[in-house]
Amino acid sequence: MLKKILYLLLPYILIQSCTERIDLDLEVMEPLPVITGIISNEEQWIRLSTTSAYIDGKGKTISDAEVIVSDGINSYVLHESFIDKGLYIPMSEISIKQDSEYKLTVRADFAGNGIKEEYHAASKVARTPELDSVTVQVTRMFDDLLWFVQINFQDVNHPNSYLCRVYVNNVPDIAFDAYEIFDNRYGQGEYMSHKLIKVVFEHPFTEEKIQIGDVIRVNFSGITKDYFNFLYSAMKEVGGGNPLFSGPPANVKGNISNGALGVFTVYLSSSLSVVITDIYD
Repeated sequence: MLKKILYLLLPYILIQSCTERIDLDLEVMEPLPVITGIISNEEQWIRLSTTSAYIDGKGKTISDAEVIVSDGINSYVLHESFIDKGLYIPMSEISIKQDSEYKLTVRADFAGNGIKEEYHAASKVARTPELDSVTVQVTRMFDDLLWFVQINFQDVNHPNSYLCRVYVNNVPDIAFDAYEIFDNRYGQGEYMSHKLIKVVFEHPFTEEKIQIGDVIRVNFSGITKDYFNFLYSAMKEVGGGNPLFSGPPANVKGNISNGALGVFTVYLSSSLSVVITDIYD
């Protein structure tokens, strides 16, 4: 309930806190290239688009682009989806090797002037420890259900960053607290038990409450420090929203060359599931 109240008050707070006048020349703000891509053992895609011109509020998807991912030995050509324009996927699965570096090359006409510009990015595959177990506890509080998810694993003995994503009955949960990033600065090389999900009220996309028999799956990934910093900055910019399911904020720096926004990352995921067996009142 508190979170819902904060959401309702947020626009009012923002309006009251903005007292300085800022003049923007909205009609001359040019759209910028946006390149976002994830290559993992769970999903493999690159999306090309532009930011929206403020005056019309609409960005555009980019077709007819050359998109290549290379591991230094093999090169994989990605092709545009027939169903989802601007989304490029490989014809065959890209093999991901621990500690290898992958490079992205994009040649595309973002400006719409018939000239293709070239963009580059690179990502090394960080170490992903295997999950030993996942535990879930569901507690009732007034009219809502709060659930806590804990992951347990043996950490690597060097600095590393992590991303966790949660699925409910194989549906990705995009709620406020349904994913988390953290690093191992306080537990490097130790056996870690990390509680990552704090409060989620309902099933995603439905009115149904979480119930006994539901399957909670956690995807756990070691990620680069660059990707960790990008997600952390994006989370701050969108006020805690999920940057994995929205465009990158304009002032968050990614790893794409030539002035483009967005980020390219490659990682491996360890996945475990657990069935909810009890709800504690």
